[in-house]
Amino acid sequence: MKAVYLYILLRYTLQGHKLVIFTDTVLSCYKIQLFIRTMIELPAKNIQILHTKLPRSSRNNILEVFNKSFSNVLIAAFSAKNDEFIRGSDFVDVGAVLLFNLPESNETYTHAIGRSSRAAQNGISIALVPFFEDKRFSKIRASQKSA
Repeated sequence: MKAVYLYILLRYTLQGHKLVIFTDTVLSCYKIQLFIRTMIELPAKNIQILHTKLPRSSRNNILEVFNKSFSNVLIAAFSAKNDEFIRGSDFVDVGAVLLFNLPESNETYTHAIGRSSRAAQNGISIALVPFFEDKRFSKIRASQKSA
């Protein structure tokens, strides 16, 4: 079902936005990339993948390519190591953040959605939350309001 929402968002809502998609596994990054390349017909060079199994130099290069707008979609996997890398990195001109999966921690959620509104720019964040994760998402949102 998430794939249907992803298709609609990419095809009709998020077109023209520089986009970061967060997911929970490295495998999921590649599945999402394949889906986008196949269904949205976006060339592979426009989609970057960022995860901790890549050497740090590769991650730095991917971020540079994304920030210079040579690609407009970045797919990143949540992990403790990647969270550290992402928190310390600057994402330039990101218009939208899409959480394909929810992160494990409230703090990671905060850092992920914060990628879309940097340096006084407006941006949007969207979380694809299945009904069985609704309670967990409500707790995350409540922690945002109390912070």
